[in-house]
Amino acid sequence: PLRTIPGLKEIASQLATWLSNDTAVCNANDLVLVGHSLGGLIIQRYLADMLAAGKGRELQKIRAVVLFASPNTGSQLFVTLRRTWFRWHPQERVTRPLDEEMEYIRRIVLQQAVYARGVTESYCHIKFIVFSAASDGIVTPQSAKWVFPDARSLPGDHFTIIRSESPTSSVCLALKSILMQARQAF
Repeated sequence: PLRTIPGLKEIASQLATWLSNDTAVCNANDLVLVGHSLGGLIIQRYLADMLAAGKGRELQKIRAVVLFASPNTGSQLFVTLRRTWFRWHPQERVTRPLDEEMEYIRRIVLQQAVYARGVTESYCHIKFIVFSAASDGIVTPQSAKWVFPDARSLPGDHFTIIRSESPTSSVCLALKSILMQARQAF
């Protein structure tokens, strides 16, 4: 009863604090942000907040964002039950289909990052690579891929999409390829 569950904005603010204070991150020239499920929404909220605040130039070192099974347009799973029993939960609200807060975030991310040209205070082109899980019953492929131009699919469900049994697993090979491309491109 003495603790609250932080909303997306608060968690994204924590990400911003970490990114601006971690020595290794501050000294890096190239960053790739990777998020799974709600983590992808947190990354998008962080980017939207930065761009809305006119800090687009500070995002230049982010070469790519990789999302695994992120509910970009929400999740239908138990939506009625969630609205009834967890309506107070701030993280549940942003995973509702077509949530207003996420609509605002999606609009900024698409216009001012994904489809941006160049870098200004309000714009910073960032490549997004999104993955859906082939047998995901929590986040549909349509929600995970949404309208991102580089949308792919991996085997597994919502949880196993990011599990790796070996360095030659599908997820490891995909992520390694993206990291190598990001490094070579810049």
